[in-house]
Amino acid sequence: MAKSPKPMRIKGAGVEVQGMKQFRKDIKKMQAGGGPDGRDLLKDANRKVAQHVKDRSENRASAAGKMQHLAWASMKVGNAQNKATLTGGAISQPVGRKKKSGPVLFFSGAEFGAYSNMSRFTTGRGGKSVSYLGWGQFKEWKKPGSGNTGYFLFPTMRAETDEIKEIWGREFDSISSKVFPDGR
Repeated sequence: MAKSPKPMRIKGAGVEVQGMKQFRKDIKKMQAGGGPDGRDLLKDANRKVAQHVKDRSENRASAAGKMQHLAWASMKVGNAQNKATLTGGAISQPVGRKKKSGPVLFFSGAEFGAYSNMSRFTTGRGGKSVSYLGWGQFKEWKKPGSGNTGYFLFPTMRAETDEIKEIWGREFDSISSKVFPDGR
């Protein structure tokens, strides 16, 4: 698999948001003013956004194929204060003739695909080296940055951007009214 180029940071490039410094101070004040519930309110808001994305991605995952649906089912909704998180997990599936369960990490392959025309080597039964061509269980690799990345999760995030903003806006208004009841 070809290595991705390391991202570059260009000096002097960036976006300055008017009022961001004060907004961050207000967020800290909100967390402190909200007591132990302030952070929980932010975590809950982010969890709602992540759950929305997971729920909306199910149809795309099912339509994309069995591996994508298994990957979707493995996703866990996170509960972080500063971001909405979805974590792709592992599944247990039968391995070998004895049907032992073993973790199979597959989320990245199901979401982004894999190369099907590259040789790969693995150790087979009895320690013999076995050569395969590609990763046949996954769809074709989708190059990141093409605006077409992903098979189910990333397309859902792109399609649901406006709704995600709406959900977060409603949650933020709700949190603000609880933490700043006098409107300050």
